[in-house]
Amino acid sequence: MTPRRGWLARPGQQVTVHGNMTVVERVGSSVVQNFDQPPLYHLGPATRAPLDIDREKVREHPSQLLNPRYPQPEFVGRAALLGDLREWRGAKTASSALLLHGPGGQGKSRVAEELARESQEAGWTVFQVRHGSDRMTRPHAQSPVPEADADSAGLLLIVDYADRWPGRDLTDFMTDCTGQGDPALRMLFIARAATGWWSTPSKHLWDLDAQVEERELPALTEEIDRATLFAAARDHFGAALGVTAPPRTPPELSGDGFATVLAVHMAALAEVDAQRRGQDPPRSPAEISTYLLLREQTYWEQLRAAGQTAIPPATFARTVYAATLTGALPWPQAHEVLTRLDVSPGDPGLALDDHRVAYPAREQDTVLEPLYPDRLGEDFLALMLPNGPMRSGLSTAWTTQAPQRLFSLSDESAEGLSWPRRALITLIETAQRWDHVAERQLVPLLTAQPTLVHRAGSAALSALVRIPALPPELLDAIESGLPFRNPELDAGAAEIAQHVTPYRLRRAGRDPSALAEVHADLASRLQNIGNHAAAVTEMEETLRLFGEIAPKDDRHQDRLAFHLDWAGIMYELKGDHVRALECSRKCVALYEGLAAKYEDRPKLYDRFQGRLTYALANLAGRRRLAPAERLKVAEEAVRVCRSLVHGDSVPNDVELAGALNNLGEALHALGRYEESLAPLQEATAIRREQAAGDFAFYAEYLEQTLSTLTDHFALVGRRKAARGTARERVGVLRRLAEADSGRFTALLVEAEQQLEELR
Repeated sequence: MTPRRGWLARPGQQVTVHGNMTVVERVGSSVVQNFDQPPLYHLGPATRAPLDIDREKVREHPSQLLNPRYPQPEFVGRAALLGDLREWRGAKTASSALLLHGPGGQGKSRVAEELARESQEAGWTVFQVRHGSDRMTRPHAQSPVPEADADSAGLLLIVDYADRWPGRDLTDFMTDCTGQGDPALRMLFIARAATGWWSTPSKHLWDLDAQVEERELPALTEEIDRATLFAAARDHFGAALGVTAPPRTPPELSGDGFATVLAVHMAALAEVDAQRRGQDPPRSPAEISTYLLLREQTYWEQLRAAGQTAIPPATFARTVYAATLTGALPWPQAHEVLTRLDVSPGDPGLALDDHRVAYPAREQDTVLEPLYPDRLGEDFLALMLPNGPMRSGLSTAWTTQAPQRLFSLSDESAEGLSWPRRALITLIETAQRWDHVAERQLVPLLTAQPTLVHRAGSAALSALVRIPALPPELLDAIESGLPFRNPELDAGAAEIAQHVTPYRLRRAGRDPSALAEVHADLASRLQNIGNHAAAVTEMEETLRLFGEIAPKDDRHQDRLAFHLDWAGIMYELKGDHVRALECSRKCVALYEGLAAKYEDRPKLYDRFQGRLTYALANLAGRRRLAPAERLKVAEEAVRVCRSLVHGDSVPNDVELAGALNNLGEALHALGRYEESLAPLQEATAIRREQAAGDFAFYAEYLEQTLSTLTDHFALVGRRKAARGTARERVGVLRRLAEADSGRFTALLVEAEQQLEELR
């Protein structure tokens, strides 16, 4: 399938294809995507013909019947939901996305498969999309820009496990899909939860002019009687296993343990298999999982007795444990994982070979195919760990320290590996349902390495707050160690901050300064995810508390001024320009007073003057400020900044570049266009120097000054100079978009278009 405009094609690009290489030629550069390397995502068929059932094999290994590769019990119910999905698909809009979320085993994938089947019958082009690190995909799948067939009614893309994608990769995929000119584009994202990760990609979709909806999948057991669902599944599995004896009385299916479709199906399978073997069937959810997993153990023993494998059952269990955590991997990575876990000290390669006999890989170049379905695999991890809620016969002390052994790798050694993210997500998902996993594995692991969870992404951070066994002091340490701003983690960080705020307030006691900082920290997290109204509410409490104690202590006045500066920004983003101006004025007055008070103490004086430069620069940017006063404030900001600059380089704690930028804008607003160029050019020069020293922090500021300077050059007719700064801006945005396409791709497209117009 060849994309119409090519790999990541954008306006102003030329695309050529050479063998397995797609070359995207951009303005002044070229980028090569080599498909010998793992692609960003895979496109595959959304529906597949199920595998034939070999009765003798499934009798030996009955859990295979829960694998979606085999025929499943008849799809029932969901009539109202499917009607809503058909309506969403058929809406008169070019691009639309819908997030379907619900607990594991709820039937999300079955609903998506049914929609895919119906859509194909209705003339739609339908693809299943998986992340490039997902080894469940076919080896020939690559990552072209998705497109509909020429005569198609539209393009439907189904993205399962969307919450496990790295955020940047997900937004890259969204950018690829939108704007391709298809008759209609529908993107169905499937995830266990919506909190903590969906806010960033959904905002990106809005920025791409796609409609965005969200739907929580209700339990099917609320729509269909559980006994009826159980009976249908029992008949299906009975036919597969060749069980014709009269069915026994069904188990008691009430309670949360049987609220999902998968839980009922597992109960039915265990019932039928136990009946075939003349045993009493298990009853509780934990007993059912134990029964099916002990049947796995029996299967390993049968393979060894038949001479098909050589490793003992204990080694086999450890290998399955590793596979369930990491998922399928290329041989070198899988060998490293087994070595880290000390699974088979003699020969990890033999364990990998034997495991592949029992669990054939879907791809020829991988090993460690995990247990399916996910929920059964998670139960295996839990039942392998001693001191659980029941004696399973599966537990072993080896598992107690397994996570610590697995994750004892540095950030550098983890770079480029997909399994640390998946393994940590799987452990967190397991801990949500099994308290002893949280207490005995997850808590010690994260206590020793609180920054480890950074690798798992925003959805995993949010999942932590749903684990009661995690103490608040651990969540506090995790949130405190998160970066101040990181699009991959911001939403989850905000959720943890909200969760631990009551704990932090209790810890602060009656100390108004400590209480104020708790509210300020939460305000910052909320601001990072664009929840400006909630951020302002928290910041108002910070200002109130510091306002009561500031007159008594200059240290508190300093903190009050600092937070007033931030409050001005938050009010401005919220759209309350009057309060924004008020806060910025108060901030400037406080810093001026503190600087004057400590004029005879150089270190303190320079500190307050440095903070004053930021306050003045922010004040000069307030929309409610009259043009003449804005010019006056901007000139004062530049004057104060210059008084603190010694030598050629501008210290990073002096906001001369921002002050000069605002001075140029103020002159421009008064119609003094030629005069505005000098301060804007100086501001840009400073930002260049700062970005050269710390690109990650200063690149956005450099891009903003370049954008402003380009516009001003163009306005006064200096097109050659405008082309130069526009070209430089495009280069900066390319680097930013590579790091975070969700935030910067749209700006990059705009900048490239502007550069073309200036040619």
